[in-house]
Formats: sequence, C-alpha cells, structure tokens
Amino acid sequence: IFIDEIDAIGAKRHLDSNNEKDQTLNQLLVELDGFNTDQTVVVIAATNRIDLLDEALLRPGRFDRHMYISNPNVRDREEILKIHTKNKPLDSNISITDLARKTHGMSGAHLSNIANEAAIIAVRENKRMITISHFEQAIERIVAGLEIRNPTILFKEKEVVSYHEAGHALIGRILNTDMVQKVSIVPRGHSLGYVIHMPQDDRYILTKEELCDKIMVMLGGRAAEELVFSHLSTGAKDDLKKVTETAMQMVCDYGMSDLGFIHNEPDMIRSLSDSINREINKIIDKCYKITYNYLEKHRNELEKISAALLEKGALNKTELDELLGDFSPDPKPEDREKELEAV
Repeated sequence: IFIDEIDAIGAKRHLDSNNEKDQTLNQLLVELDGFNTDQTVVVIAATNRIDLLDEALLRPGRFDRHMYISNPNVRDREEILKIHTKNKPLDSNISITDLARKTHGMSGAHLSNIANEAAIIAVRENKRMITISHFEQAIERIVAGLEIRNPTILFKEKEVVSYHEAGHALIGRILNTDMVQKVSIVPRGHSLGYVIHMPQDDRYILTKEELCDKIMVMLGGRAAEELVFSHLSTGAKDDLKKVTETAMQMVCDYGMSDLGFIHNEPDMIRSLSDSINREINKIIDKCYKITYNYLEKHRNELEKISAALLEKGALNKTELDELLGDFSPDPKPEDREKELEAV
C-alpha cells in the first residue's frame, strides 16, 4: 500500500486542529497497528515535509524506517536523461553529459519535462533532429517560465532591468562563482529578466565565504541599480527574499555569526529574535557594501554588459566571454579574507 503526500492526513495534532482531521489520523494509526493476517502487507508513504508528521505516526512498528530521496546528482541525471531521450532523434553533437551538468538541482520529473519540451520545440521548428539549442530553450522554460510575447515595457524600465541583470552576471564573474550560462532581459513568467547559473560540480558542503559570495551575486542587481541610477526599484524583491533566507541560515543553522553556535529551535529563536535580526542585517549590509564597491571599480564592464543586453536581449556564456575578453579580476585570497573578516 502506497500513501502519497501523507502529511495531508498525518500532520501533527494540535488543540486548534479540527476533529475530522484528528479522527482520520487516529483511524490510520489503528489500521497500521491492526494488521492481523498471514499475507505480507507493506505500507509505504511519501512526503516532502516529514517535520509536519505526527510523532505517533513515526514510532516503532509504524513508519519507523525513513529513506531520504534527494534530487539526482550529475551521474544520476545523465542516466535519467539517457532513458528519456532513448527513443528521440538527437543531433550527433549533443552530449548527454553536458546536458546533465546544465540541469543542476533538477528532479527526475524536470528532466522528463525537458526532454519532451525539447522534442516539441524541434517539431514546431520543422526540424527532424533535436539539437542542443532545443534543449537549452527547454531548460530556459523550466527555469524561467514561458517567454512573454510582445511585452509592453517602457525603455527606461528595460534599461533598469539590463543594469540589474548585468550586475548579477558581473559579480558572479568577479567572484568566480557558479558559471553564468545565460543572462537575459527577455521577460519570462513573472520576471522581466534573469541569469541562469551552472555550478561546476554538485556541492554538498559550503563555506562561509561561499555563502557570502552567493549573497553578493544576489545583491548584484540591486547594487547596480543604485550605482547607475542613484535610486532603488521594486525589481529586487525575489533577490532580497533569497538573500534574507541565506543570511538567516548562516545565523540560525550554521553558527556563522557573532551569536555563536546556536540552532534553529523555536523557543531560542523567539528569545533571541532582536539579536538574530541584527546579525542578519549586519551580514547583508556588509556583503552589499563589498558588492557595490566591486561594481563601482568595474563600471566599464557593467556598462558593456548592459549595452549588449539592450541591443541583443540576451547573452549566452560564449557571447559574455567574448564581450569581456580577458577580464578576470578574481580578488586575491588575502584581499577576500580582509573583506570577509567583518562579515
């Protein structure tokens, strides 16, 4: 017996929870304990939120064996893509290994969708073979959403977006973080622009410096807007949400602040809320100052990327490399240490 999304009926019971829901959970617990048969019956359940499940459901004799299924790593993604492209006419130049690298963090369902979407795009273009371009378009649709046709955007807003996305891309290049696969100001989904990053490898452990670098890349758009226009816009809403989440994890989960080694326990968080907020703001403020200084120092490169985006709409990795030429201002290790000492 397989029960999918068991948190819908097995969530923790509270004083304010409704009686029908509690009765459903109670009956499930009775049934799990009440198997009295010679036949072998295995009950399996799945959830993305094990933290929501009632403790009685997880005690020995019930769901007491837990298996965590993560998103596939690069080798797994390669094998999954081989399965989903097995009966599809692929161009001889396509490398499944490279495709696996470009789909970092995606689930098996995402990979299946990408393979099908690439085939659909090829058919729409009356092509007999699926090329790497079709796969890249499919990945874009999964990551950024559908392209908005004939958007009515004022040039001034388009200019702000171009500098915003250029800021993200340039900071990523300066800090040598995850490779910029594409930067675009073509509206897709709910976004007026986006940058697609491609990690070099699957990573499971990040240092404080690497987390700060991620924050700085996310702040690159807001810093570019302030540098060029001397005012702020609403375009950084999603960036600021992710920045705050990362900084909060650094303080509350990883012990990477002056508060020391604290853990994200509700009672502790409530008692230290003011101190935690100060530490989060301190991390973000200092990362923002470093980001702003980098963009100020390399404003010529920022202008180049923005101008190219306004002209072409999007730049892939090759075009970005050609535009910046030999530009490789990786900060020296000793300089990075000084910058991050105060964070």
